[in-house]
Amino acid sequence: MAFFEWKKEYETGVKGVDDDHRFLVSLIDEMSVALSQGVAQDLLHKTVYKLADYARFHFKREENYMQMIDYSEQFKHEIEHRAFTKKVEEFVAKLDSGEGNLTHEVLVFLRDWLINHIQKTDKQLGIELVKHGLKDE
Repeated sequence: MAFFEWKKEYETGVKGVDDDHRFLVSLIDEMSVALSQGVAQDLLHKTVYKLADYARFHFKREENYMQMIDYSEQFKHEIEHRAFTKKVEEFVAKLDSGEGNLTHEVLVFLRDWLINHIQKTDKQLGIELVKHGLKDE
């Protein structure tokens, strides 16, 4: 059984955003599988770096969409993005320094944050984007 599986209820109605979310979910699940199989730490590190980079790419996409429609909740939404990015960068720094180890707790944080963010913040953004005709972007 997967640690984190994509569910239809996570969809925002905006293809690009949903595709990004699916990829982020797959990266978190990939980390979980690697961790459970005792895979070398460098593979886990690479996956964490990939997650951090892709999250930045994804957040930029959402922020561009928000600008396009002059989204009223953009500031609050971006604060959530910055908090997530900061936390992931802390994980990366700990891994880089050798002081940290990727644990199940980190995966639970990533999964829970993403679920929460998608189901609350991104769903609302999706509604507004669809209203502006951006669902197939």
